[in-house]
Amino acid sequence: MILGVTQYRLPNRLGGQLSLNHYPCKEAKASVLLLHGLGGTARQFGDHQQGFINFCLAQGLEVFTLELHGHGQSWPSVSSRTRYGINDVVEHDLALFMKHIDRLAADVPRFLVGQGFAGVLWLAYMARFPDAKVQGMLHLGWLGSSSNLPTPSALFHRLRLSVLAPIFGRVLGYLPAWLMGRGSAEALDLFKQAQSWMRGQWCDPKDEFPYWQRLSELSLPPSLYVTDGGEHARIRTARQMMRNLGQHDCCLLVLDQKSRKGVAQLEGSLQTPEFADNFYPILSTWFGTHLTATEI
Repeated sequence: MILGVTQYRLPNRLGGQLSLNHYPCKEAKASVLLLHGLGGTARQFGDHQQGFINFCLAQGLEVFTLELHGHGQSWPSVSSRTRYGINDVVEHDLALFMKHIDRLAADVPRFLVGQGFAGVLWLAYMARFPDAKVQGMLHLGWLGSSSNLPTPSALFHRLRLSVLAPIFGRVLGYLPAWLMGRGSAEALDLFKQAQSWMRGQWCDPKDEFPYWQRLSELSLPPSLYVTDGGEHARIRTARQMMRNLGQHDCCLLVLDQKSRKGVAQLEGSLQTPEFADNFYPILSTWFGTHLTATEI
């Protein structure tokens, strides 16, 4: 039974307010925490009537959508004055979200879902807080590949990130929403640090915390990595990352051309008919398998 939505505003250390939406369901089997990628918002996951959120609720999974500082309904919006990086996200804001969710849904298993670079942020959180109780992780558009960005081609996507983004970042002091191709502007610090992480080792730019080293020492929860078959390089990258991460039960799902459109759109993200028909049955089985493992 679907019960609607409740919104919470969480004051963070930067003087802003983070937006947390809770979509409960009666006798929830587990909680699913949805985190958007760079320049994203919670809107891309749909709502209690459509999209990925509706799918989760139909499976008996309550949903929490998390919006980072300056994104979506979080306040204030990203601007040239915003100083917000990976350390702020992982050590402070994600920890704040989790503390509040613990008070609302502490007694059910928990799944972490990240779209694009949000999957990396969730892994960084696991490295910082290795005692976090997480039942499984779902990475959509692994490592921010162009499969989860609404661009006509991977070439234009690379042009925006490698050429246009640095120019507009220097001039404006932040990256506007139209440049990100999503629903929100992005903080320049977070964008630059994300680009650096995608090219090398994951080390915190603020306190030099060795995320990559810590992850290689952990036993991570079962994980499903979703990417597309548009470029073989993306598949090779995902496989290499899966091997290099800590010990865990992992699976790589490669979407076909029709299905990956579900990860590629903004308002229609994760709710196109092709994506729903091809991906949701697989995901339903994956959730069910790991929930059954908990009961055993």
